[in-house]
Amino acid sequence: MQTQLLGFARDRLFKIENISNTEMSLTANIISNFFLVIAMALYVFLGYMLVRYAKVRAGDDFFVRLSPRGQTLCIAGLFAAALAVYMLVAAFGLGYYSDIDWYGDWGNYVLKHCIYNFYRDCDADYPPLFLYVNTALTWFANSSHAPARFVYKAFFGLATVLSGIPFYFVIKRRKGAFTAAIFTVLYLFAPVNLTDSAAWGQSDTLITCAAVVLYDFLSREKWLAFFAAALVAMLVKTQIILLMPAAGLYLICLMIKRRLYLKFILYAVCALILYIAMYLPFGLTYIDEGNLLFLIDIFGRQVGHYPYLSANAGNIWSLFGLNYFSSAQGVGAVLKYIAYALTVAASVLIFIAVIRSRAEKNLRLALTLALQGTACYLLLPAMHERYWVPVAGVMLILLALCGNLKTTLFGLMLIGAQGLNILYVLFETVGMFKWVLQWISVICTIVSAALICIAAYKALFPERKFLGWMDDKKGGSDDGKSVSAER
Repeated sequence: MQTQLLGFARDRLFKIENISNTEMSLTANIISNFFLVIAMALYVFLGYMLVRYAKVRAGDDFFVRLSPRGQTLCIAGLFAAALAVYMLVAAFGLGYYSDIDWYGDWGNYVLKHCIYNFYRDCDADYPPLFLYVNTALTWFANSSHAPARFVYKAFFGLATVLSGIPFYFVIKRRKGAFTAAIFTVLYLFAPVNLTDSAAWGQSDTLITCAAVVLYDFLSREKWLAFFAAALVAMLVKTQIILLMPAAGLYLICLMIKRRLYLKFILYAVCALILYIAMYLPFGLTYIDEGNLLFLIDIFGRQVGHYPYLSANAGNIWSLFGLNYFSSAQGVGAVLKYIAYALTVAASVLIFIAVIRSRAEKNLRLALTLALQGTACYLLLPAMHERYWVPVAGVMLILLALCGNLKTTLFGLMLIGAQGLNILYVLFETVGMFKWVLQWISVICTIVSAALICIAAYKALFPERKFLGWMDDKKGGSDDGKSVSAER
C-alpha cells in the first residue's frame, strides 16, 4: 500500500505538465465546489474564534508565558508547518496552466534570444524584475529537469511563507508577540495567499509582502527605505499602484507639513531614474529605431492589457453582470470612465477621512492602504480575480490594530470571499456551479467591503456614538480606548 501511494504521488508530481484544469470530471468539479465553500467558511469561523480566544486570553496564554527562546521556537514551528502545507499544495495542485505556460515561454525566449526584443515579440505585461526572476526559474527547471509547474508554484509558495516574517515583526512591533503570532497564522493560511501562490502559481503575494513593508516604512517614516521598497514593488508587479493614490496624497501632505521638499523630490527622481534604467535593456531596439518614448508604450500595454470592465473580479461590475464586458468602445467605454471617476472620488474621500481623524497614526495608515486597495478593486475596470490579494496583508494588520471582533469578522469574510473567487476560477468551475459560486463570491465581497467601510469610519471617529452596534458587547470598542491612550 505504501509503495502504491508513493507511486501515485510520484506520477502526480512528474506528470503534472500534461494535465490541464479542464480535464477534471464533472463529479470532481461538483465535489470541489462544495469543498471550496466549506473551506472558506471554515477559515472565517476558525479565524474569528482564534482572534476571539486571543482577545479573551491576552496576557494569560501559554505563548505569553513562554521564554523568548520558546516563543521563537513556536514561531519557527509555525513557519515550518506552513512551508510543508505550501509545498504539498505546490506538488499536488494543478496550477493555472495558461499562466504557467506563459512563464515558460517568456523564460525560454529570454534564454534563447536575450531581452532586447522581448516586449515586441512576447505578449507580456510584467515588469523587468519579475522577468529576470522568471528567467532564472525557467533556467533552473530546464537544467534540473524538474516539472516547470512545480518549480514556479514552489518558488512563489516559498516566497509567500517567507513574506510572513516581515508581517510577524510588523505586528509584533505594535501589538506584541502574542497578537503577532495569532495574525501570522491567519496570514500564512489565508486562502488568498495559499491559493494564489502554491495552488495557482501566481506572484501576487510578492506585492502583498511589499504592501506590508511599505506600510511599515511609511508608519515609521523611513523615507529612503519606503521609496526603495516602492521601486522594487513596481518592478515586480505593476498592481502595487492600486494601493498608492490615497497613500501618495498622505505622503504629499506630510512632505508639506514637515518641509521635506528636497529630500522627497530627490528620492522620487532617483527612484524614477532607476525604474527607467531597469527597462533600458528591454528597449534598446526601440531606441535604435528612434522611439525614445518606448517606456510609455510598454506601460500603457501593461495597464490596458485587458479591455474589459471586469476580468473575473468579484466587484461591482460583476455584480451587474458585466464580467468580460468590453470597455473598448460604446457603453463599455463610457462605464470605464465612470469607473475611473468613482475611483478618484473614493480615493479623495478616504484621504479626507484619514487626515480629519484623530485616531492613532498606525491605524490610520493601515486603513488608508486597506481601503484604497479595496476601492480600486471594487471600482476600477480590468480587474482580475487576483488583484485584491495584495490588500490581504494590510487588511490583517488593520484587524490586529483595531481589536474589534466585529471588524475582524468582516475582514475575514472579505478574505474568505476573495479566496473563493480565486478558487472557482482556478478550478474552472462550469455550468450552474460557476454561476452560484460567482454570485456567492461577489455578494459576500461587496457586503463585507461595505461593512469594513462602516467599521473604518467607527475606527477613525470613535467619539461619534451613533454606530454603537459596531462595538463589542463587552467593554465597547477597543478603538476608542486605544485612541485615548495614544493622545
